[in-house]
Amino acid sequence: MNKILTSPPIGDRDRELWLQHAAGYIIFRDIKEYAVNNIPGDTDEDTKGKIICGIEDAIYGLMMMMDGVTGVLKNNEYMSI
Repeated sequence: MNKILTSPPIGDRDRELWLQHAAGYIIFRDIKEYAVNNIPGDTDEDTKGKIICGIEDAIYGLMMMMDGVTGVLKNNEYMSI
């Protein structure tokens, strides 16, 4: 499926979200493609499917950390987001 990059929105917050979605798309697509291409060719389909699910889960976990959903560090005074 061919994807078409739209023009960035005008508003600052809208543009920020647009960039985040574009970056997320690129990260998910390129990391997944790299990892899937490194699965040995003689891997059976059931195992390959499980490996791909693991790849997708790992990338999603990375994206959640980048969005501040997970990986927060905090003490009594400060919190990272």
